[in-house]
Amino acid sequence: MDDPKRRKIKRERHISLFICMLIFSWLFLGFPQIFNFPSGIEEAQAADLIGSWTAGLSHTAESGSNRALIFIAHAESSGTGLNLATVTYGGQAMTKIVEYEHTLSYTAYASAFILDEAGIAAATSSDFVVTWGTAPDATPGFSSVFLSNVIATAVSRIIL
Repeated sequence: MDDPKRRKIKRERHISLFICMLIFSWLFLGFPQIFNFPSGIEEAQAADLIGSWTAGLSHTAESGSNRALIFIAHAESSGTGLNLATVTYGGQAMTKIVEYEHTLSYTAYASAFILDEAGIAAATSSDFVVTWGTAPDATPGFSSVFLSNVIATAVSRIIL
């Protein structure tokens, strides 16, 4: 059954994910700086995508220098207040950098987490462990990607 409300929710969820991707593009792929971010950088510098986006709760670490790991979760639920409380990668705590929830008749939720080079190097496995504060009633989706040549000050500014 193709319910118009479900179509609208799916469209809004896709828009939310697009906005998250746009933010990451600005931060890591060399788009113009916004609000002089990060401080001390004279010109926009791009990080490199290493490997490819991977779906699921496991992602083997890619080799490279000055890496960052981005993890994105998205879910739908009939309830409100979804919250992905924590994510670890190989036992290392990741930092939540953004989350968004939009509710009409269903709730669409998306969040992103980051782990810096030190955390990636200290990881003891390639598995993500997620802990929901309020879990969705539908199966969530997860994806991740490794970046290299990430400026350490940019990662610390994101984590503020």
